Amino acid sequence: MQVATAESVASWTGFFRDLKARGLNQVYLVTSDAHLGIQHAIGEILPNAPWQQCRTHFSKNLSGLVSKT
Repeated sequence: MQVATAESVASWTGFFRDLKARGLNQVYLVTSDAHLGIQHAIGEILPNAPWQQCRTHFSKNLSGLVSKT
């Protein structure tokens, strides 16, 4: 766990660097919301790890785009 003041590229990059420094070796998949900061950090620090959007976030974002009726 790490405290950050924003979900920025710098915050996520620092978070993933810290995990790697503490022994994280292989990451097979990262699932998160679609925040660009985390996606960029994954590409930079964990280049072999695929990323996918969380289904809950995807559904919530999709339901915000369609009519309630």
